[in-house]
Amino acid sequence: MISDNAVGSTSPTTARTPTRDRVPLLVALLLSTGVASDIQSVSLSPMVGTMTADLSLSSAQTSWALNAFMLAGAMGVGITSRLGDLIGHRKVLLPMLVLGLVGAVLGALANGFGMLVVGRFLMGLAVATPLAWGLLRARASAVQIRSAGLSLGTTVAILTPLSLLLGGALVAAGMDWKVIFWIIAASYVAMLAFALWAPETPERSRARARLDWPGALGLGIWLSALLFAISEGNSAGWGSALVMSLLGAFVVVFVAWLWQQRRAPAPILDFRDMDVRQMVAGFVAMFATIVVSFALYILLPIMLHAPVETGYGRGAGPLDAALPLIMILPGSFLAAAVGKALLVRWGPRAPMVIGGLATTGAFLGLSLLHDAAWQPYLWVFVYGVGVVMCFNLAWSLVAASGRQDNTSITFGVATAGQMVTAAIVSAVVLAALDLGSGALPSASVFAWLFAGSAAVALLFFVIFGLTVVPRRLEDRHAAG
Repeated sequence: MISDNAVGSTSPTTARTPTRDRVPLLVALLLSTGVASDIQSVSLSPMVGTMTADLSLSSAQTSWALNAFMLAGAMGVGITSRLGDLIGHRKVLLPMLVLGLVGAVLGALANGFGMLVVGRFLMGLAVATPLAWGLLRARASAVQIRSAGLSLGTTVAILTPLSLLLGGALVAAGMDWKVIFWIIAASYVAMLAFALWAPETPERSRARARLDWPGALGLGIWLSALLFAISEGNSAGWGSALVMSLLGAFVVVFVAWLWQQRRAPAPILDFRDMDVRQMVAGFVAMFATIVVSFALYILLPIMLHAPVETGYGRGAGPLDAALPLIMILPGSFLAAAVGKALLVRWGPRAPMVIGGLATTGAFLGLSLLHDAAWQPYLWVFVYGVGVVMCFNLAWSLVAASGRQDNTSITFGVATAGQMVTAAIVSAVVLAALDLGSGALPSASVFAWLFAGSAAVALLFFVIFGLTVVPRRLEDRHAAG
């Protein structure tokens, strides 16, 4: 059983009088970054058709407009996160949020491809969650850090389907796609309001080293090369000179980056005195959540949108096809309550395995039993209970694993990893569906993709949970 004392234990070198002032404000800032990230990532997807027609975009330009956000995030997150750990997270966060606000306004006013892609790129550079974690880590106790991780996971899980439904609802209402960018701009204003009142990270909680510029730039270069290759794979061809060149650049730069990091006096991600097992367990659970989530968000609406003549489709409109995803909401609330209770009583391993089993069962249900109108709603509810429990635990494991002086870069790497994972999953699923051929996928394609998602959940939540996820959640470096 985990007691609060066990969760909040600190090493002798970091024990100090806790400074918990403005922790609720910092938690609000953290949650607001999760809300903004969700809206930016997925709400535009249902409105791609109207945006493409309005701006006369080619398929390649549309892909760039969507992926510029992830590419910019991959390029910048290493530098901005580590810079926050070194000079103060608020100093870096405020200009970043202004940059993101400018990007959102550019997107809202865009009258062509150039303004649109620049706006999306600036928004990607303003990825704020890692810096918000850095601000919170320096002041929150172990119990507060654990609760913040659970709350952020639940918020992200709830807002993702709501963001998808928002885009679908705006399409159904005949509204302009630019409304999404004004909503994003409002989210940046909210984040700025929280950040302006937030206290700066104390100097004692900052890293005492110089920024490893070669390491930060190398991280951005190999991540961008990999993301660009994945993004262009379906359109340019996986064997094309462009994609192969990008993959070659990724391999070369990644190997050189590893060599440089092993010899750098202050590497980008310093594992000294970290709970590496907890960090790895959290990273794996985060990335597995992205795999199954993006598979569901792509597959289920496409399947329900297909004509009835296919034998599996319902002929639903964009909004109705995404409507079963609303069942993630009650599933998330149940997962938050049950997952927290299990974490406090039994530690992280048991709820990770239980959540993994629920997620596996949900995808097997979608693979085999989806003919009745109510069945997708049931399986999405079960999925919500399972995956949100695992996702919440992932945030708490990563948050408790690091030191105060490297929290931001730890979450920066996690953010970059989630972007890469999302791009890979989207490319694989869309390639398997082969929607560009003009022919509708067969029922067996959906069945196998859902079954594959079940296998991912079984392997990385259940089996990995039983073997790698620790029995106890420990925090060596909490403020109190």
